[in-house]
Amino acid sequence: MLITICWGIFGSQVVSHGSRIHHSFCSRNTTHSRAKEMPDIVYQYALQSKLVLPHDLESLIWCRKGRNILYPIPSFYYHVQEKYWQVEPFGYWQLKKLPCFIMAAPAIFIVLYGSLFEINLLKRMHGSLFGVILGTLQNASSILPFLIHTLVLTFLALVLYNVEVFTRILFSSSPFIYLIIAQYMDRRTPLVTLDDVQYPTFLPFFTNFSRSHWMHALLLSYLLGYFYIGTLLHANWLPFT
Repeated sequence: MLITICWGIFGSQVVSHGSRIHHSFCSRNTTHSRAKEMPDIVYQYALQSKLVLPHDLESLIWCRKGRNILYPIPSFYYHVQEKYWQVEPFGYWQLKKLPCFIMAAPAIFIVLYGSLFEINLLKRMHGSLFGVILGTLQNASSILPFLIHTLVLTFLALVLYNVEVFTRILFSSSPFIYLIIAQYMDRRTPLVTLDDVQYPTFLPFFTNFSRSHWMHALLLSYLLGYFYIGTLLHANWLPFT
């Protein structure tokens, strides 16, 4: 019931916002009135740069499309996403976008590794697909729902929306990747020795983990690099996935 109410509130705001934008940009009886409210220097710059202005119906392609009550997403949203960010099936599969896929590769690998590990673990525990589903319904702590959610996000990032935002969407929208990394580090971290207790190093858990294998050091470097370097890049509008 609560979810239905939340979706109703969200949907009403989306429809309301879409109606306001459609009226502001697509009304025929107020041609250039919004443009005239701009400072003259801004208006002249827009004309010289051939920017799309409100009520310029020849340039506003999405204004010509009919509005469908069964599809509440504002009509301008898909058009803007497709025109400026190539958001369409396989629209991001371009050679110049290869660096974005490379930057997203570590997160994609972690998702696939974690998904295979968890699926195999569930199969061994429950034996069949029906058993997995039944076990998930009975076990509130199962991470299968997070697994499915993350796989959907990964699939959509690879074939639909721009992959350059995949990493930060994944790290901010689902706990699955954190659970997988934590489980992996827990399984691979050596037991704490007496020397570790008597003479602890800086961040002893991470130190022990990184020293045990070169791949562990690489994983830790990626996570720290994502946190520090990625934050600096994103805050300064530099390339960051």
